[in-house]
Amino acid sequence: STFWRGDGAWASVAAPYYVQLANVTISDGDSSEDIQNVFSSTYRNYLILFEGVKVGTDGADLQLLFMKSDNSTPSEHTYAAIGSYYNDIGNNNWSGSNSSNITISKGQGSGAGKQVSGFMNVFNPNSTTDGLQRYTWSVSARRYDSSNGFVAGGGNNATATARTGFKVKCNSGNLAGGRLVVYGITNPS
Repeated sequence: STFWRGDGAWASVAAPYYVQLANVTISDGDSSEDIQNVFSSTYRNYLILFEGVKVGTDGADLQLLFMKSDNSTPSEHTYAAIGSYYNDIGNNNWSGSNSSNITISKGQGSGAGKQVSGFMNVFNPNSTTDGLQRYTWSVSARRYDSSNGFVAGGGNNATATARTGFKVKCNSGNLAGGRLVVYGITNPS
């Protein structure tokens, strides 16, 4: 689109790089938060923001599952992650091969100040070519033992079926709050 600059000329306005597609508040006690119909042919790549996402059970794992258009979440997530925490620099690696979910943060703390914030990049979730649906994430987390740190991970969906949304949940108990925001990324030509 264009606008009048005021000096006798018209100027172009660049399209936004990120277009917000969903903005969901997680309620305390939700068993999961399903965000469907956000991945489409309109965008090739996406950004998911985790803002203060909390678990209700101390030590629960925060998980994400990619959904097909029929809301199914097949066991096709293959990923690896590493967590580094200030008082535990030991071996905090985890992974899954054809897993039912992606563990975003392991052993998350519940209660005040214990939350997950960060982002996930999702690449080609609409692809039907095996291996092209990829994702990376980086989050700040506070574990059950009050250790602050970060988690970084990545992987792919080993499938030839498009994904249209995702689900966030815990491996035990319920979610306890936070926000999820999804953006479509305008792809340069």
